[in-house]
Amino acid sequence: MKMRTVFLLCVISFCSAWSWGQTPQVDIFLSGGNTLTLPTSGEPQNFTFTASSNWTASSDASWLTLSPTSGTSRYQLNTISVSATPNTVPTECTATITIKGGNSTATVSVRQYSGATLTVSPSSLNFKASGHSQAFTVSISPGSSWTVESSDSWLTVNFSGGASSGNTQTRQITATAAPNTSTAQRTATITVSGTYATTQTISVTQAAAQQGGLLHTWNLSPTMTAVLEIDKGVLTIKTQRDGEGMNGAPWSSVSSAITSVVIEPGVGTIGGFGGCDNLIAVTIPNSVTAIGGDAFYGCSSLVSVTLPNSVRYIRDLAFMNCINLKDVTVSWIIPFDTSIGGGLFGGVETSRVNLHVPAGTENLYRVACSWLEGFQHSHILRKQ
Repeated sequence: MKMRTVFLLCVISFCSAWSWGQTPQVDIFLSGGNTLTLPTSGEPQNFTFTASSNWTASSDASWLTLSPTSGTSRYQLNTISVSATPNTVPTECTATITIKGGNSTATVSVRQYSGATLTVSPSSLNFKASGHSQAFTVSISPGSSWTVESSDSWLTVNFSGGASSGNTQTRQITATAAPNTSTAQRTATITVSGTYATTQTISVTQAAAQQGGLLHTWNLSPTMTAVLEIDKGVLTIKTQRDGEGMNGAPWSSVSSAITSVVIEPGVGTIGGFGGCDNLIAVTIPNSVTAIGGDAFYGCSSLVSVTLPNSVRYIRDLAFMNCINLKDVTVSWIIPFDTSIGGGLFGGVETSRVNLHVPAGTENLYRVACSWLEGFQHSHILRKQ
């Protein structure tokens, strides 16, 4: 009888030891299913499950964040919040979340919606030292906003960004390089960024000015020349024949470099400066008798102009859209308008422009000139 009791105790002890040496079986139940979808923005989404023992959770993707990543609750509903970094590629992202408890595992398949498709073309631009404009194209898929920036002040873009709504948006943008007066090449970057899109860049290179290449010279006629000093921005018109009129405007490709125009004595008719949007000042000598049509059209930086007594003809739209014009000085003792074209100051807020006239002629100008329509009487002032 004593021997039988000992044998039974040994069996019980062996069975207990075998049971304690095993990893316990843990029940894991995914109450919300085994898939989870995240928006492009990566905003948090939750999934729930129950486990019969302690558990841990992990992901195989660095762009996913789980919270919490472990728990001790038994047979209670557990919630894990899953968030992601915004998806900036035009394809879906996938990952797997694994929950472990004891020797049991459960997995959740995660997918994140694709980001926007953003493209630019071309990927590089090359500019001459003299400076000019070139176009590039931006295309972005619907539902995204985007911005365009230049890394350097010498390189400007004519559009800062927009938003794409129902359709893919494609837009052509102009980049303009100012003249490079240095003998060293320079570089810049245009950056195009979009919501939930991979940022695109355009590499920009501008050639160096060659030694002795800071002067541009054009022969307007056998006796008339135009010389542009790139580093100073000064365009000088010279003639060897009195009364000669200007013919042509060959500086259009470098017009953005022109900040000042000097007409030397002897030139009779002037024009061709339209679109010189950085032109601030112009010197017109007493030899000039006529100003051509559209002569300064769109010179949006021009702030003042002095018309000498010799000027007798001003053609249509000569100062059209000179939107920053603030002061006009004339020297005519007797006002006239029979030889002044229409739309002389079209697009200019003339109510804010001061007209400086010879002493004693203020009242004559207030009543005699139709081309002064819009000028305030109080802004017709005696010339100092």
